Amino acid sequence: MRATERAIAALVVSMSLVVAASSRADEPGATPPPSTGAPPAPPSSARPMGSGSPFVFLPVVPPGASGPPAPAPPPPPPPPGYAGEPEPPPMWDYGPPPPVYVPPERLPGYHLRDGFYFRMAAGLARPSVAISYPLVFATNGQPAGTGTDTIRGAGLGLDAAVGGNVFPGFAIALDFGGHDTSAPTTSASDGLRIGAYGASRIGVLVDFYPNPRRGFHVQAGGGLASATISARRSLAVPSAVSTMAEDQNFSGGQLNAAIGWEGWVGPNWAIGGLARMEWSQMSATVDGGRAKLKAITPGLMFSLTLN
Repeated sequence: MRATERAIAALVVSMSLVVAASSRADEPGATPPPSTGAPPAPPSSARPMGSGSPFVFLPVVPPGASGPPAPAPPPPPPPPGYAGEPEPPPMWDYGPPPPVYVPPERLPGYHLRDGFYFRMAAGLARPSVAISYPLVFATNGQPAGTGTDTIRGAGLGLDAAVGGNVFPGFAIALDFGGHDTSAPTTSASDGLRIGAYGASRIGVLVDFYPNPRRGFHVQAGGGLASATISARRSLAVPSAVSTMAEDQNFSGGQLNAAIGWEGWVGPNWAIGGLARMEWSQMSATVDGGRAKLKAITPGLMFSLTLN
């Protein structure tokens, strides 16, 4: 009986020790003392935290190192304005923007008469000329009066001018041109007959457009003039003859005016018609006196202008 009681007592004591050990392992660890600034040294190896608890592996500090390993650097902050926002869609580069279309009428100088000025004209000229010249007696060379001839005919007229616009619609240019009449109709009071007549001029021209974008314009000018006549003699008045040479040159001055209209055929080119009138007075020295020439020459011309 005593042996049985002793066995039971030994069994009870053993079970009590086992229960006590299990309850001590399940209790939480003691609160660590407050930190003094330096972290506690980690254990050199992993160990179990009580019976039945999982293993926890702690980093091992290499020999000679002090303190725990440095933590990894934090990721960079997002760009300003995109924190917490979705990433914007990609931008495509399509190159420079296309040029802006500007209507031609808005371009500087388009259909505006400004800057450089150039004009050409060609057409019909019809001079009316009066010539007076001295006559002498064929026998003794004494003055025998004055011979008069008139010349009328049609021929080709040419004109050109080069200059510039002082302001839009007001051009000043160097003007030159002339006309030529072959086989004109003549009437004479003596034995002189005119075979051909030609005149030329050079001077200054003013061309004015009241509206520099429209076609109506007026011209006025003046300058020097010269003329040449080719004469052939007749024996109609055998006692008195002209002292003019068969090719006589005259010189003097001229005035001219014109009115016209032009239409645009390009940004700066215009074509149109021009009606002009020229007055000239010239003279020549011949034996025994002075020969004088007066002419009025109307013309109708086709013009081409750049300005």
